[in-house]
Amino acid sequence: MDDLSILRARDRREMPWKNGGGLTSEVIVSPAGAGFDTFDWRISIATIQTNGPFSELPGIDRRLILLEGLLALRIQDEAPVELSPNGPPVAFTGELPAYAELLAGPVTDLNVMTRRGRFRSSIEAHTLSAPVTLHNNEVSTVLIATELVDVEYRGVEHKLQPRDAVLLRGESAARLACRAAPAIFYVIEIAAVHPDG
Repeated sequence: MDDLSILRARDRREMPWKNGGGLTSEVIVSPAGAGFDTFDWRISIATIQTNGPFSELPGIDRRLILLEGLLALRIQDEAPVELSPNGPPVAFTGELPAYAELLAGPVTDLNVMTRRGRFRSSIEAHTLSAPVTLHNNEVSTVLIATELVDVEYRGVEHKLQPRDAVLLRGESAARLACRAAPAIFYVIEIAAVHPDG
């Protein structure tokens, strides 16, 4: 298995929500082909078209960051958290009821889900204005591009379009450069949870 995989946005299939409130496209799921009851971790991009509740997902830890639009997210009985593009992610457990209220029309969000006790995640937004090298270690790193970004790996250059993704595994490094500075991209790290902590 190669240490780098390119995950093209054009190859994703959009799936409507059961309640009709939005559309989801799966960026990557592990293990490949796993469903909601069997995945270890999952990354997706969703468009929320109407106000409404999120699905409850027992045993799943969630992280969400907004790519487009404005959203007020109420988790259980807490005060709503207002989300906007390039703002910090919000983390919550899948058991808690969550309700989304659109503040300025449909929104698009980036979702990271991990099976509690088996995997954990982090997500950070970065601004790319000069070439940088992204190093990977004992985790799975997924980079989501929102602009035109070039990724060089082992002497081969891959041109990313908006919302293309890159998966890095094992001991690896990739050089990133932007074609239209500054470029925003997201780095998601997925790590196994070891029994000894």
